[in-house]
Order: sequence, then structure tokens, then C-alpha cells
Amino acid sequence: MDNDYTRGVEDGLELALLKIEKAKNIDEAKREVKHLLSLVKERKYSYLISLLEEIR
Repeated sequence: MDNDYTRGVEDGLELALLKIEKAKNIDEAKREVKHLLSLVKERKYSYLISLLEEIR
């Protein structure tokens, strides 16, 4: 598997897990993960990178 792709999947799951752990309830967790997905689909990579830098 491509190393860049593998790293992208790992980063995405780390962000999703972080949002789930910080959420106060399941609805908030779902909303946050859906927001991350929309950022990916909208190609808002600079914002996603800044989120990743906060957890590293």
C-alpha cells in the first residue's frame, strides 16, 4: 500500500478518535466526525494539518 495513503488514513482516524473522545455525547461525536469528513471533501487540508499538529 502507498505510504502516503497509509499515513493519510492513520491521520484521519487519529483526528476522528480525538473528536470522539472529546465529545460530550454520541450526537456531538457524530457531528464532529461528519465535520472532519466535510473538510476532507472540501479539500480544506491546511485546516486539517493544523488540527493534526495540535495532537502531535
